[in-house]
Amino acid sequence: MATSDRARSLAGAPVAVAAIAALALVLAGWSGGALYLAWAGLDPRAATPLTLLTYWRAFGAGPDGGAGEGMRIAVSALAPLVIVSLGALAVATAPPRHIHGRGRWGGWLALRRAGLTSAHGLILGEAFGSFVRDGGESHVVVAAPTGAGKTSGVVIPNLLSWTGSVVTLDPKREAWAATAGWRRAHGAVFVWAPLDAEGRSCRFNPLDQISPHRARRAVDLMKLAAALIPEPANDTRWIAQSAQRLFRALALYVLDTPGVEATIGEIWRIANTPDDLQAWCQLQAISRRDLDPACIADFAAFAGAVDKERAYIVNELHNALQPWSAALVRAATAASDFRLADLRRRRVAIYLALDPGDMGAYGKLMRMFFEMTADAIMREREAGARHRVLLLIDEFATFGRLPLIEGLMAAARGYGARIMIVCQAVSQLDDLYGVAGRNALLANATRHLFMASPDPATSAYVSNRIGDATIATRTRSRSSGSGVAGERVSTTTAQAARRLLKPEEFERLGAGRAVLLAPGAPPFRVALKPWFSVRAFSRRRTPPPDMPALEPSPPPLPFRTQGPVHASGARKARRRAKASRTAQGDMFKVDLRGGGTSAMTAAAEMGSHEASPAETSSLDAASDAPPDEADRVAQLLRDIGDAGLDPSAE
Repeated sequence: MATSDRARSLAGAPVAVAAIAALALVLAGWSGGALYLAWAGLDPRAATPLTLLTYWRAFGAGPDGGAGEGMRIAVSALAPLVIVSLGALAVATAPPRHIHGRGRWGGWLALRRAGLTSAHGLILGEAFGSFVRDGGESHVVVAAPTGAGKTSGVVIPNLLSWTGSVVTLDPKREAWAATAGWRRAHGAVFVWAPLDAEGRSCRFNPLDQISPHRARRAVDLMKLAAALIPEPANDTRWIAQSAQRLFRALALYVLDTPGVEATIGEIWRIANTPDDLQAWCQLQAISRRDLDPACIADFAAFAGAVDKERAYIVNELHNALQPWSAALVRAATAASDFRLADLRRRRVAIYLALDPGDMGAYGKLMRMFFEMTADAIMREREAGARHRVLLLIDEFATFGRLPLIEGLMAAARGYGARIMIVCQAVSQLDDLYGVAGRNALLANATRHLFMASPDPATSAYVSNRIGDATIATRTRSRSSGSGVAGERVSTTTAQAARRLLKPEEFERLGAGRAVLLAPGAPPFRVALKPWFSVRAFSRRRTPPPDMPALEPSPPPLPFRTQGPVHASGARKARRRAKASRTAQGDMFKVDLRGGGTSAMTAAAEMGSHEASPAETSSLDAASDAPPDEADRVAQLLRDIGDAGLDPSAE
């Protein structure tokens, strides 16, 4: 039955072909005759389909026909046939109209045009028998679920091939074990593991990275405070902002006070004093004229807040400094074995190691490090900065928003830095930034590498980005009839749209396969092979260097704002106060307990112990106060004395 239907449907085909061929011959004969007549100098309008045949019989076929005339007739006959054949060939080979989209997978030429066949740069997989490498300045976003092989297929291959400096998050120390030995042969390597149980970590003191210029310090410290105390997007932003200012004031205090450790661990100790922090801050604001003006202003602002507001501010600061309650963290931040400014000047590799289970409580340490690194890169513009820097940020979404990293991505082309962000799914970015923010982030990172993911947002995003392809569809319809015609079958051809890669097809992409998207280029299918299966990488593995163990910091003594004052310091203060009274009258003469003694004498009568320079700095500065500040100092000391507090002892 099917055979007879097909025979009936094709029965009229030979007749149609014969008719088209006859029409083509008639047109070819007429156009050839017109061409010959015009060539011979005659009127081409007199041409008929038989003109060439008539002139051939008269001039070309006889024994007297000239060879030249016969050649002219032959060329005139063949020219239309050649033109018609070329036209038919052009029609047959013309690309189809893609009215629904031109989605297609990119080949090697498209890969080359996209700049992804460089001999150097970031490795984004393999395709067509070679590495897919981007040697430009584009940033990269890698989205792959846990266990998909992004560490072995993306992170480690790039650490074994990147020739500049690098900072990478290495939660399980896999990258350190596989790549630190090779990188050590080409530059300095450090691993900062502030919670390593054995203390095998280098040291990094954030306050050592602050600019030594007094005019710049307050700005740098405010950026550090913003990294440690991010501002929420609600009405309680003022709490975070006030806590940032208090942190900056305490940081400037430890930087400018002799005998005090310039570490965040010391700031944590001061912030957790069991005594009256408000009275101590007020005393520093009034008496320490040697402090930075920003420090004095921030201390005064905190001291002037109402009790409830101060409680909120201190609680916010305590939460931000909570990691420094661990002795391991204090030891890992007590000094610095490297400076972030060296990343552009010499080849350095820094691995940040923090167990995934500790990321929730201590992830702000890594956040702080990356933010400070971005700031250091953007401030390094010296002529000696000749190395490019790669920031490889794994588990990107766990840090919350990183404003300085976002700013670096938008402006890093002028700073010699490239950023590779690794996350688990597009939905993580949506939760953190929203759809508009996610699109802005991905727009700054123009290389997107997606591995198969069960996340609906990821699969939908990839499918939409790849787009539609136009396909041809054939529809057969069958109609029944009676009589001679019988049953008839008709076929209709149409064009339809189809996603080049449907979401469900992306989810079944397979292990070790990924989709690479680049602007202005078709999508590419790439393979991500584990580094140990690629000889170019496996032969570079050498044992990592040994890291000496740090000695844990001893339990710190509580920071005290009250207690006995060293007698010699008090006597020195009394002498300065007496000289001030001689020159300015009895301005400093106050009665703390009704006995007619001065504030400095009353402080001396509290007792004596061996004091550090920091313990007497407040009294010394108070005794040197100018006349316009003397009344305020005297009143403050009267209030503190009535409360049984010593304003300067620790």
